[in-house]
Amino acid sequence: MEILNFIKVNVKFQEVDPPVTTPYVGTMLRGAFGHSLRKIFCIFNKRKSCKTCSVKEGCFYYKVFETPAPPDSPFSLNYSPHPFVISPTKPKLEKSPLLEFDFLLFGKFTNYYSYFVRTLKEMGSIGFGSKRSKSESLEIYDSDRLIFSSRKENFKEPTRRIFLLEKPTKLQEVEIELLTPLKISSKGKVVFPPDFQQVMRSVFRRISLLAYFFEEKRLNVNFKGLLEKAKEVSLVEWEGNQVKVRRYSTRKKEKMSLLGFQGRLKYKGDLGIFLPWLKAGEEFHIGKHISFGFGKFRLLSEGRST
Repeated sequence: MEILNFIKVNVKFQEVDPPVTTPYVGTMLRGAFGHSLRKIFCIFNKRKSCKTCSVKEGCFYYKVFETPAPPDSPFSLNYSPHPFVISPTKPKLEKSPLLEFDFLLFGKFTNYYSYFVRTLKEMGSIGFGSKRSKSESLEIYDSDRLIFSSRKENFKEPTRRIFLLEKPTKLQEVEIELLTPLKISSKGKVVFPPDFQQVMRSVFRRISLLAYFFEEKRLNVNFKGLLEKAKEVSLVEWEGNQVKVRRYSTRKKEKMSLLGFQGRLKYKGDLGIFLPWLKAGEEFHIGKHISFGFGKFRLLSEGRST
């Protein structure tokens, strides 16, 4: 099944000065990205709220960051999902002169790739974090191919990819490592640790949102039946802890705490039908606060039955 068209590149800011120290780089990168995007595209330079702006419908910043979900959307959302993911390579940094992350774009927004490159370049000029650490050396890679360098002023288009849902296979055990905090809520509370049904509900919702908002596609899948089957899969081992990430919201003018769970999870059961969906979640993140890099995981082991 074809799920989503997307772009995935690796971004490197080198010679960052002063070197960056941060307990979680995702909030810093997301803040710098939003600030740069608004500086470039907002004609009022942040003096006006998007809600009251008379030209917001034609504003690229508004389309990326502030677009309300349409009233006829089948999902309970106030805002449309962001068409990008900033996926940190190293979530925690200690006096690092290098900022590196994967950057993903979805669906029709891949056509605006050059706009986002301009925004990334602006991030290096404005600076990162409270010390406004700057970098004039931005490099963007498509796999091992250099497709942009701020010092050489070269520009090449990235590869357009298509995520295809694989066929199910026999699988009895899977282990997941959470590389950034995962926030899954149940009945208004953050779950520590999540059971398998909660993980899969988050995966299904994430992939359904991406397909609907960026491909105008409703997936013809019996998610209710799959979630019932997910109840039969057991959480047999886990290690980890609750993580609290602090950030300052310039829009709300207040300090906020983002909660999540970070660690390892091992599940056992009839998992084969879920593996293709888990690989989709591995690529596109799951849970809440994804625009801050939350919900990044990797499959450590796949215990296949013989």
